[in-house]
Amino acid sequence: MTELEVRNILKKYSEGTASESEKALLESWYLEYNSSQQAELPLYERMAALDEVWSKLESANPRTKKIRLWPKIAIAGSLLFILSFGGYLLLQQQGHSDIDLLVKNDIPAGKNAATLTLANGKKILLDQTKEGLVGTESGIGISKSSAGKLTYAAELINGDNSEPKYNTLETAKGQQYQVVLPDGSTIWLNAASSVSYPVIFSKKERSVEITGEAYFEVKKDQTRPFIVKSKGQQVEVLGTHFNVSTYADDPAIKTTLLEGSVRVSTNGTRQTAVLLPGQQASLNNGKLAISRPETEEVIAWKNGYFMFESEDIQSIMRKISRWYNIEVTYEGEIPQDTFSGTVDRYAKVSQILKKLQLTDKVRFKIEERRIIVTK
Repeated sequence: MTELEVRNILKKYSEGTASESEKALLESWYLEYNSSQQAELPLYERMAALDEVWSKLESANPRTKKIRLWPKIAIAGSLLFILSFGGYLLLQQQGHSDIDLLVKNDIPAGKNAATLTLANGKKILLDQTKEGLVGTESGIGISKSSAGKLTYAAELINGDNSEPKYNTLETAKGQQYQVVLPDGSTIWLNAASSVSYPVIFSKKERSVEITGEAYFEVKKDQTRPFIVKSKGQQVEVLGTHFNVSTYADDPAIKTTLLEGSVRVSTNGTRQTAVLLPGQQASLNNGKLAISRPETEEVIAWKNGYFMFESEDIQSIMRKISRWYNIEVTYEGEIPQDTFSGTVDRYAKVSQILKKLQLTDKVRFKIEERRIIVTK
């Protein structure tokens, strides 16, 4: 892409006349400009380097309006995908018809919604319930706020070992929710997830059970460990911030520590690992492995955006399927390339698909609530 072409597209963008393909091409050039030097850096450092490149471009054309392409929570349409091999982005302009068709059949993002099941089996659809008190359990009030959050009143401690009463908060595909437990710990539930917990914790421990994915900020209590149980493992903490992903259709259960310390124990093979901040335990086929992922990528969903780092298309589409509540099917050969990028989680699905498609390595069709992936 020549400097003249960049300037022409910049002019169109500042005037509001740039097409979707021209916007994507400009963004791609912006990333490619310094990709060979930045290929080994983590994604957030590459973002910072790209801002520096943009500043140089802006100073060369001072009348051009600055376009923020890489904020941490990106605006709709500011997604870039790069092919990981060689660190270079391969992009070809496609006809407008493919992109226009994606937009025409667009699907909105998920929302704050969940179902609360009380101990007596009563179900409360929280997105259809007014703000304020939604119920009581064992003398503890349960309230809903406008921000998609459920809060239990001040904690009582079960000291007489009576049978605890359990509540379950569950999100379907296309839903997310937040709950503040009676002990003050906070849990963020991703789409297609659940957490079950006693309304009154025992005096010995605080134990919950999850499916899907959840992010935890656990209130410190040196006398009562906080235990998260899931299929195949349990995580024990005293007070910390961590993420657990245990989706059945993912190849591994992943526990990622951001702050504090946790102990991960497997159920069958009885392996144990104590994680330090920034570490991740992956349980795959009964084997526990420790790595250091991009923690910003791991909790991007909780912070309101998608972030992919050298991720294959099947993994990306599983996340899209859960959040947009759609079915994904593949026709022909499945693309083997990996992609990196970031985008607003609340953008319509076409904002992600059209940028992926502009890499010329994958194609999409939207049919009602089904996305068909082809090479």
